[in-house]
Amino acid sequence: MLGLLAHVKYIKKQKVGDLMKDYQQRRMKSYVLPEAVYRQALWAVKDLPRLKRSLELYLYKEGNLPSGSLVMERIGERNASEKDFTGQEAIKKAMLSMKIQAIEDAFFQIPYEYREGIRLKLTEGKEYGDDFHANTWKKWQQIFIFHVAKNLSLY
Repeated sequence: MLGLLAHVKYIKKQKVGDLMKDYQQRRMKSYVLPEAVYRQALWAVKDLPRLKRSLELYLYKEGNLPSGSLVMERIGERNASEKDFTGQEAIKKAMLSMKIQAIEDAFFQIPYEYREGIRLKLTEGKEYGDDFHANTWKKWQQIFIFHVAKNLSLY
């Protein structure tokens, strides 16, 4: 019982906005996603800075990789597998690039004045700003997340 009281006190100390950070607005029926798809798209956007850093790292390392580096690995005594590490790196780089492009393309589906605020909110955890009402921000965030899900072929 004591733990429950402490939890209730903790909840009361939080702001109302903190309790419902990442929920979908249900009134825009055409943009409502299944919960699992919504969460995947949301976390893909939140992961955007790491994806960009990873792609930059691959591009930086690209000059240091020998071209056509095939490595033979002996597994056991009778099986050998051939691994193309350069090809695997190229596939990883292409997948990262496609994911980043899909997320960034979704920004063009919302008006210009909302893009930076939504990007800061989702990728850096900052507040939207005072330019527009909170419901307006949430509406455009919902539309943005919907387009991210479509671009990533999640929905």
